[in-house]
Amino acid sequence: MLAKALQINTKLRTVIWDRNNTTAHGFIDVARALERNYTLRSMPLPMSDVTQAYRSNPEKTEEAVHKMQSFLARNQMRRTLPKQTFRLQRGIITSGSEQMVNEMCTSLQKHVNVLSAGLGREVEASVLCAEEAIREANLSISLLPLLYETGNAPYQNCQLQHKLECLTEAALQACGREIQAIMQAVLDTTQNLCPTILQKSGVRDRLVHTISEQIIL
Repeated sequence: MLAKALQINTKLRTVIWDRNNTTAHGFIDVARALERNYTLRSMPLPMSDVTQAYRSNPEKTEEAVHKMQSFLARNQMRRTLPKQTFRLQRGIITSGSEQMVNEMCTSLQKHVNVLSAGLGREVEASVLCAEEAIREANLSISLLPLLYETGNAPYQNCQLQHKLECLTEAALQACGREIQAIMQAVLDTTQNLCPTILQKSGVRDRLVHTISEQIIL
């Protein structure tokens, strides 16, 4: 549904979505749709869905997410920082974090290997817990660049931007209704004061055209 909407809707500027059980193939469809969409500027990464999809298909999920982010960056190009500066900054921060987590995982794995050599019921649960922690840490390392890129992308306050766009649209609609009311009032007044003139061919249309030109939003 989202992929189809992104392909045909040229008015969307912000999309917020998550917790839809989106699979890796679903993210691929969204990435393909974004490739053809040049108007969407902001779409926060749906971290719950990304994490779930990454567990079952990490390679395709990561590839799709990177494509989604790159297409959004393309649409934001006029208002983004130079890419080289951003990539350098991201690389410095993520590499340090990855090194720290990798060292902790290596140390934990050594202890797991020692415990596994003489595995007993009393340590079996601890070993399983440690192995799960290592898997979670590796997953976090893989997602860290994506998280950093999302946090530093333009339009960080997407919900605020979405609300502002809704308010702008509501204001435009209100102005449109006000213009229609003013135009109708002018026509009614003209009808009351000069009924004969308004009945002449083309007079009403010219009057409506003149009023429309004089009213500027």
